[in-house]
Amino acid sequence: MMHLKKSLQTIKSELVKNEEILKHLQKSHPHLAHLSEDQILKYFNVQSLHELNGHMEQIKKSQELQVDLTVQKKEVCTCRDSHGEIKDLYDSEVSAKEQIATLSKEKQLQLSVYRCPYSSGWHLTKG
Repeated sequence: MMHLKKSLQTIKSELVKNEEILKHLQKSHPHLAHLSEDQILKYFNVQSLHELNGHMEQIKKSQELQVDLTVQKKEVCTCRDSHGEIKDLYDSEVSAKEQIATLSKEKQLQLSVYRCPYSSGWHLTKG
């Protein structure tokens, strides 16, 4: 009797997991919400919900890697000043404005701040 109860619990757990996989898929891909389980399996060209779950995990990891690469790409700045030198990159608009205050006193320069188009930082410009 104990063996049968465990088997039923295992089956129930698998059904719940499969239902969660389908709900997550339909939530993240609303255009598939009207499809049956079989149609979804055919759509992704897989044989089982377990295989579909693995496929979805691979997609998720690929998307996370793409986001990581985009973030890394944005951290590189090659902006140059009028002399061809790489511009200083400030991590925030506030720190860039603090530098303006310092330089305005020291060198009597009129500077302004702008967001770097290639990274997540800020630059100074004359004018």
